[in-house]
Amino acid sequence: MKVMKSQASSRLPLRVLFAGDTVTIHSVRLVAALARRGVEMQVLNGSGLIDRLGREYDTQATNLRYDEIRLRGNVRVPGIGRLERRLNRHRLRRSLNRPRFDVIHVNNLYCGEQLDRLTTLQSLPAPLVVTAWGSDVDDSAVRKHPSYPPLRKALLSRATLITAWSPPMVQRCRAIVPDRPARDFRLIRWNPDPKSFNLDVAKRGRKHWRERLGIGQDELVFLSPRNTRPNYRIDRIVRAFSQAVADHDAVSCRMVLVIVHAKPGRADQDAYVEQLRAAAKPLGDRVRFVEQVPHSQVPSLFGAADAAISIPQADGGPATHTEMSALGVPLIIADLVDYQRYAIADETALIVDADSDASVADAIRRFACDDALRKRIAAKALTANAGTFDQTVDAYLQGYHDAIDRTAASIAADVGC
Repeated sequence: MKVMKSQASSRLPLRVLFAGDTVTIHSVRLVAALARRGVEMQVLNGSGLIDRLGREYDTQATNLRYDEIRLRGNVRVPGIGRLERRLNRHRLRRSLNRPRFDVIHVNNLYCGEQLDRLTTLQSLPAPLVVTAWGSDVDDSAVRKHPSYPPLRKALLSRATLITAWSPPMVQRCRAIVPDRPARDFRLIRWNPDPKSFNLDVAKRGRKHWRERLGIGQDELVFLSPRNTRPNYRIDRIVRAFSQAVADHDAVSCRMVLVIVHAKPGRADQDAYVEQLRAAAKPLGDRVRFVEQVPHSQVPSLFGAADAAISIPQADGGPATHTEMSALGVPLIIADLVDYQRYAIADETALIVDADSDASVADAIRRFACDDALRKRIAAKALTANAGTFDQTVDAYLQGYHDAIDRTAASIAADVGC
């Protein structure tokens, strides 16, 4: 995909204020990829993300504190002494006239309940791109603060471009602001990087991680790769796995469940992880807990599995699913409407009633008892989910430039140019 640059920013490096989620690997990867494309990334309260950029991706961005944005808005205020030494009058005027950022990208609206930031960001005079995540516009999974829905509507009304990872997510956004024209909404699919997520990596990972965890090459590994928070329903996966293990008549092979969990110190996950450990204790070494690893090791870890299970209450798009598919790992997934475009029952995944332990247990038994079924579904999913991370980055870059051009055109129309 060739990115068509906006006229307003074609001569200078594009400057993006990145706000919202600054924790998950998806945000880290996107900021890193954009920075490598020459975009000047400024991350709102993103010191942790920026540390990871240098440590894991050998790239950098600028940390912009929220208080600075709240007080100064989109105005550059360089140090006068430095400017007097280094800039002539013309360059000084040009520097001061250019805003600090050309476009704002709010990636995840309901992030840490920092609702004051939504009010500030929508008031800044700059093109605004919004990416809605699963629970941002799906209120069935996470209880929201009462002030959030009107703020969400105001932000989506203000946004120049609204993006989401799945068609149902796009439709939910449109339902909140039905007066917006269709061109203001855009589906941007999150694709895996084929350099990292491929069958060769999976093969190497199978050997490495099974040796590291003490799991035999002939044992059947089911992986829970998602966040260890209650809305991801890992407790149901443990109960369903226990039911499948207990059914000796149907399952003759030895099965192991591997649960990827956050490192200790996460207030939103520590207590839940302890509950999971307690629930898994009767199963002994059939359940293993693995701390989240750097993203460079994620493909290898995922590739060690024979199958993966993902049954969240809500989800914005199947990012984990496409990564698993690229590694040749078949999936058991929840019957969420957001997955309908990406998953076909018994063709590219086993789709379960995620409110039912029995339904999940039955899918585990089916995979455990049928090697041919696992291989067939993995092969079809690999073909169906073809796409590259470069295409995802291209789509966001194009969205930024389109937002800038639309804003410029709107301003020109308002002043009669």
